[in-house]
Amino acid sequence: AKGDAAAVKQAEKARQDAAKKAALEEEEAASAGVAKPKKKKKDKDDVSALLMAGLPPKTKKKPPPEAGADREKASALRAAQEAAKKKVLASKGIAMADDRELMRENRNRKNAEEVGATGLDDALSLLGVKEAPESKNVKVLFNAFSEKHTPIVRSENPGLKLSQVKDRVFQLWQKSPENPKNQAP
Repeated sequence: AKGDAAAVKQAEKARQDAAKKAALEEEEAASAGVAKPKKKKKDKDDVSALLMAGLPPKTKKKPPPEAGADREKASALRAAQEAAKKKVLASKGIAMADDRELMRENRNRKNAEEVGATGLDDALSLLGVKEAPESKNVKVLFNAFSEKHTPIVRSENPGLKLSQVKDRVFQLWQKSPENPKNQAP
């Protein structure tokens, strides 16, 4: 019984080995036309290969264009562009002198009757804006108001904390005519 079992196992193993071998041969036959890529060995000691790796790749130079035809096309294109540019500038009232200076008509001086101002003060007076008498810092004005009204609020309300007194003084400030925000311009 043991001998028969061993013979059956060997026969099964031989059949599996034959199947694997047949499959491997089929695969090799199918890939026979395909060449396997060869691995290149990189030589780290090769200095010239390292130097060449740092250089930009060589590019093929374009053959020189036909001199006459391309030059004529380019000059004709430039002339057409310049003519179009001059036409547009002329329609906007711009005159070019020697292609270096850009000259326009001064429209500010057309009406000589109009009066002009040369400084900020003249411009403000021309517009009719009057200067404020003395504009003080709002914070300085509030501090002066606070110094004057804090004792009054404390005498009227003796049990208030300092922060509550300051709040009431600020509320008075917001309604006060001394506040620049409440003054009519």
